[in-house]
Amino acid sequence: MRGFLYVPVATVTAILVAPAVEARIVRGPVLGPSLVENRLRESPSRTVVVILPPRYDERPTERYPVVFLLHAWGAGPDSWLGRDGYEGLRVPDVIRAGVEEKRIGPMILVLPDARTALGGSWYANSPTSGAWEDFVATDLVVHVDRTYRTIPDRAARGIAGQSMGGYGALRIAMNRPDVFGAVLAMSAPHLVEPNPFGADAARAAVELERGTNANASPLARVLWSKAVAFSPMPGRAPYHAELPWSVVDGRLVENDAVWARWLDSALVRWVPGRAADLRRLRIRLEVGERDPFLGETRALATALAAADVAHEFVVFDGDHVKGVRARFETGVFEFFSQGFSARSVDPPTPSEPAR
Repeated sequence: MRGFLYVPVATVTAILVAPAVEARIVRGPVLGPSLVENRLRESPSRTVVVILPPRYDERPTERYPVVFLLHAWGAGPDSWLGRDGYEGLRVPDVIRAGVEEKRIGPMILVLPDARTALGGSWYANSPTSGAWEDFVATDLVVHVDRTYRTIPDRAARGIAGQSMGGYGALRIAMNRPDVFGAVLAMSAPHLVEPNPFGADAARAAVELERGTNANASPLARVLWSKAVAFSPMPGRAPYHAELPWSVVDGRLVENDAVWARWLDSALVRWVPGRAADLRRLRIRLEVGERDPFLGETRALATALAAADVAHEFVVFDGDHVKGVRARFETGVFEFFSQGFSARSVDPPTPSEPAR
């Protein structure tokens, strides 16, 4: 038959099924003025990974909500990209699939590198390692709003994290509800028990300061990272901080004054005095049923309930790491997206052009 064009079925399928549009990943340094002054000489120039939503470049007039995603101790932003992370979790794939399936709305993700020489900053302001809370809540927020097409409003800005990152997300949100409107903390240590590792880890940390245990377990470095964040002491070499323990005549002895400083950073103690600010936030706490921090998370949820602060408390099938991937694939970004879509925001003009 003249005029008949034969097209193979495979070709028709290729024409009708559009290829998936990937989220674009931007990686580069961001200078944090809040980190310039610190005794441990941590670099104020930090690698930041930004995940832009699918079709960001095709829609130059569209603006997007933002979620800041904070990593765990010893990890970094690549832990969210399928490298040394959570059972192969790749957050860009989660965003792409969620947008394609219309489970979430498009959003920008910001993944800062908060690693230090001791493994992690705990996202706290410290004269020893730098003002990490200010870096995230001020330096980084300003940079992202000026560089990308964000909705620069707290109602369209969330913060989340896992483990140390979960603690940091809550700490920052509780201190800065003027900047963030929603927070999700997963597998977070809340410092109800400042040393969950036991006496051996504390003794190893003391020995590490003395220089007598250069091969100390990572737990000793975790404790020193906490000391730098929660009990800094500029001028006390080598870490410019002090531990809540010492070894006297071979015995491990607690220092009550330093211990009290650590407990001042236990978030459960912040709740009664900050209930009004906490009511401004959408809050979700998530923890695995076999996570050693289940009790601490439950204690924080109980404190929030007692203060009449609305929140969600989710216990999932998993431990401190297992099960985290499934939660990010099925629940985390839905939590933020639902809150973002429920708010109508008329964004102000940014102070600098966004790209």
